[in-house]
Amino acid sequence: MPLFLRDTRIFLLVTFMSIAVIQIDIFGVLGLIVYGLLIAYGVVFIAVNFKNLHLLKHPIFYIACAYYLYFILAGIINKNFSYTGPALIQFFILTIVAFSVRPIDEIRKDFGIQSKYLTVMGLIVSISSLLICYITYYLPGFVSILPETIKANFIRFTGAFPSRATGVIGNANRSAGYLYICALFALYLIVTNKTKKWVIPAVINICLAFYTTFIVFASRTYMLCLLITLPGFFIAYFLSKYRAKVFKQKLFYLIVGIVFVAILLFVFACIISAEARDYILNHIVRVSSLSDGTGRLGIYKTSLELWKEHKMLGYYYRELHDLTGVTHAHNIFIEVLASGGLPSFIFFCIFMVYTVYVAIRNVFTKTNISKETRLLICLLISYLVGYLMTGMTGGDINRMMYTTVILPSVMCSTHVISYQLKRVESRI
Repeated sequence: MPLFLRDTRIFLLVTFMSIAVIQIDIFGVLGLIVYGLLIAYGVVFIAVNFKNLHLLKHPIFYIACAYYLYFILAGIINKNFSYTGPALIQFFILTIVAFSVRPIDEIRKDFGIQSKYLTVMGLIVSISSLLICYITYYLPGFVSILPETIKANFIRFTGAFPSRATGVIGNANRSAGYLYICALFALYLIVTNKTKKWVIPAVINICLAFYTTFIVFASRTYMLCLLITLPGFFIAYFLSKYRAKVFKQKLFYLIVGIVFVAILLFVFACIISAEARDYILNHIVRVSSLSDGTGRLGIYKTSLELWKEHKMLGYYYRELHDLTGVTHAHNIFIEVLASGGLPSFIFFCIFMVYTVYVAIRNVFTKTNISKETRLLICLLISYLVGYLMTGMTGGDINRMMYTTVILPSVMCSTHVISYQLKRVESRI
């Protein structure tokens, strides 16, 4: 039997790497072909390995499976076929990670490989996006001599540079979200790579992610996400490692206090300075864009009104598009509720909340885990916090995006690691 049909690691890495590539908007129809091949790959993998797989017996996995299967069923009934593909691939990832119950070392190795790959992909996406923007903006004469198809793509990817450019992902928020994930994994690569040969590209990756997110894409959600989750990764690790030592606890509380005071001073400065306040509200938060009919608040309201008419199975996404011009609710919880129905919403909330609880419990209550495992759990927590933060204003669970597809892997890996840690404790 070919190795790729029985090796869990190969399936997961091929899936993640494929999605990391086809999320780039220039692939078009080729992306859909790869998309279909991945679904076929998942079906064959499950069929070939079903007898040899051992399900990690825990109610949370059945709840997670119920969420995906009900969501897929709702999509089929509502003829939201574009919704079913991403959910189906996520279901394959969830079941395969849950079935395989692999050692923590292997899980850590997989995330290490993904970190290297995403460091490279982050550099490619950010540099290519910047090149397109700079060429279009500073060399309009060069763009004018390009073939019409290429010129149209240049202009579309540039957007309103030097802010709100779309980049090669084709959307400012999705481009920023992609680079945020690359930055988070690059940070994990820096602290776990013993040879240090990946430090320079990883640091460049993080710097470019900040520059493009703040200056080029002007993505409010991912600005906040970068500022909170990247430092939060170190804070979580620091607190979990030294929580039992009094002097370290005092140092931690001192750091938290300084950060809190700095935030208060920043808020106070914005209140007393009209110029600072107006700049933040009008150029960063962009309040006016939130309240109109096609802004975030208008989309939330319309989505919930549509859900009230289809409470158990959700609505057809075209109904939302016809009213607002968008195809998803821009909030993961509202989207699950409105496009998948009430049962999907309940299952999703239980799975998400319990997973975050398990991750935090493991890293903050267990004293016998290694530094490497602790760092991995902190990465998973950072990702989940970032996903929840971004999901409040820009989450899109129905698109084939790396930021979405990695979710079931992170959540299931959290529970597999917890299971493996319990097995170690039982032997002691």
